[in-house]
Amino acid sequence: MWKLYDLNKRRSISVNHSVMEILVASHLLKKGFDDVDVESNINGVVADVIAYKNDKRTIVEIETGFTPAEHSIDPVDYLKARIASKIARYSIHSDHFILAYPVYYIPPIPPTLLKDPLERDVDELIRLRELINSYYSNPPIEMMDLARARVDVIYILNIDKYKIYSIHPPDLLSFYRYGARSKDIEEILWEYVNH
Repeated sequence: MWKLYDLNKRRSISVNHSVMEILVASHLLKKGFDDVDVESNINGVVADVIAYKNDKRTIVEIETGFTPAEHSIDPVDYLKARIASKIARYSIHSDHFILAYPVYYIPPIPPTLLKDPLERDVDELIRLRELINSYYSNPPIEMMDLARARVDVIYILNIDKYKIYSIHPPDLLSFYRYGARSKDIEEILWEYVNH
């Protein structure tokens, strides 16, 4: 908690982001994780939330949709590249990778990264790598890291209700393709709009 207070005071991270980290960390502690930390350095990258349970490492990256002014004319490509970069750079350091975002935001997660790594099309990965490296080239993303990248679970955060919904990547992929035909997503959206 003090780590987040200090980072907020130095304006390293926003209060909104910190609140989401606290919500996720609390959720993981309630689920029986015995070691939970925020803004933790792991192999040269700083994870939003890192947790351990039964000697397995879980990394949670929180995506808020923030777009800097210099990307105000290309926000979707910028966010798609940023999210894909996070998935590729962080998931390889975890046994379980979770992407989290607030319920009021639909992130442009590249659909290929919502598929099982064995089901991905090489041409999609090549195009995605080019997109990522056009925004994040230091260091450039390696094709092998992108091919192995995965999202195991997605957390949808309802900050107002202090609630987290878990969905699986295929359900979000279905939502992207067909709208709210997933029962889980339908219930989440219904509860959100009837808050």
